[in-house]
Amino acid sequence: MRPFHGGGHNEIVRQPKVYAFATGFVSFARGWDPLCPDDCGTLWEHLVLEQLQAQFPETPACYWRDKAGHEVDFILPHGRDQVDASACKWDPRTFDSAALKLFRSYYPQGRNFLVTPSGDPAYTKRYGDLEVRICTPTELRPATVPIMPSSCLSSNQSFDNFPLRPILLTGCATEQRSAAYPGKHR
Repeated sequence: MRPFHGGGHNEIVRQPKVYAFATGFVSFARGWDPLCPDDCGTLWEHLVLEQLQAQFPETPACYWRDKAGHEVDFILPHGRDQVDASACKWDPRTFDSAALKLFRSYYPQGRNFLVTPSGDPAYTKRYGDLEVRICTPTELRPATVPIMPSSCLSSNQSFDNFPLRPILLTGCATEQRSAAYPGKHR
């Protein structure tokens, strides 16, 4: 997985991360027998990435890290200035919002997620000015927008019953990076 960067801010630009999708293999390769509580976080991150790839097949996930060590686990670009950011925590009580706040100071547009196995039912929590959706991986879906604005509805139609469709604005695929993010990805 390649790093997300925008040309500055002391961001990591050339250090890919490697993930394996067989968590049993990861456990075996690392000698985790039996599993310790600390091992669950790493395996959880692998499972969340697998869900992101299933939900957003046309938008490869990236990660973000700066040279000071602040990191956001997964970044999904959905257009020129729209990026979703996801942090993964096995235990949501261990979440520190500092890296996500720093990321949002550079890239303010997009949704924020804290993905945790205990995030069902999903809820929203504020960390200062930052709004974060705490959820399970099944909540990670493309944003939906109305097909037509409510001003186009007749007076006897309800917007609540109006059909919605998912919109995926791709732009992170390697061959599309230069067009969607000029000068920001290599």
